[in-house]
Amino acid sequence: MEENFEKQEQGAQENASAADFVSSYGGQNPVPPMEEKPINMITGIVGAFVGVLIGVVLWVVIYQMGFIAGIAGFVMMICAFKGFELLGGRMNIVGAVICILLVLVAVYFAHNISVAVEVMQELDISFVAAYQSIPDLREVSSEFNEGYLHDLLFGYLLTLLAVVPSFKRKRRE
Repeated sequence: MEENFEKQEQGAQENASAADFVSSYGGQNPVPPMEEKPINMITGIVGAFVGVLIGVVLWVVIYQMGFIAGIAGFVMMICAFKGFELLGGRMNIVGAVICILLVLVAVYFAHNISVAVEVMQELDISFVAAYQSIPDLREVSSEFNEGYLHDLLFGYLLTLLAVVPSFKRKRRE
């Protein structure tokens, strides 16, 4: 019986010391908040760039299959954000803006690469010559120009549909 009384008394003292500890912090949580991972912008940009390159390859492959490759813009956006987070530590608003800008520039080049591959196959010329001929072909052929612009603008539209929710989600985090 005496042992039970001593254990109860010891437990009461422990509770009192815990209460003193909490009250010394003004009732606030005594555990310090977890430190956020630091952001390394350089490696984050490298990660985003690698993610964008994955999306560019996917864009070219889908385009060669005969589809407008705008869905690859969505994948490109996800890969850019994930690459930034993996190599940069975590995402912030500046990182999100950088990822979006990289994706928008990459969509243009992915589309031009895709068109150059088609021109290369159609005219049986080198890739470099095909890529360099795109502006000339757009000037001399209204049909080529309409198709080029249609696919590019539709690709941007689908990419932007992926950008807006991604940006909003990252902004809330």
